[in-house]
Amino acid sequence: MISVISIILDLINYSFINKSSLFISLFTLISLIFLRKNKLLNAFIIGFIYDLLFTNLYFFNALLFLLIEFIIIKYYKYFNFNYINNIILTILIILIYFLISFIIFNITKINIITFKELFYILKNFIIINILFIVILTKIYKDKNTN
Repeated sequence: MISVISIILDLINYSFINKSSLFISLFTLISLIFLRKNKLLNAFIIGFIYDLLFTNLYFFNALLFLLIEFIIIKYYKYFNFNYINNIILTILIILIYFLISFIIFNITKINIITFKELFYILKNFIIINILFIVILTKIYKDKNTN
């Protein structure tokens, strides 16, 4: 359910709010932290839906979301689910997502960007997504304590 809401929020952001590009969302990617059942399969499906809605690079995000969900699973084997760890994981996920995309896009010459542009993108993605993960963690913890 969180992933569906995240996709809708990403659609709204990309359609209306993102004109200034000060706060760019990756809500759908961040929502992978909250998957509970069939995590790897669901991450792949969510990534494919993300590809259909936001890119024309079919299976690129599906595979990248799958890899990131694997990292999330490994991360929580060593760390507890709490605000600080979720924020750290969010930053890690965003870095991994953009570094892999940056490398693949520059190698294949799909979308060549500089390191300066990459830094600007990362800075803007991290701000709004940290706010998002804090809100989601609060909602998730409140829901699971009642």
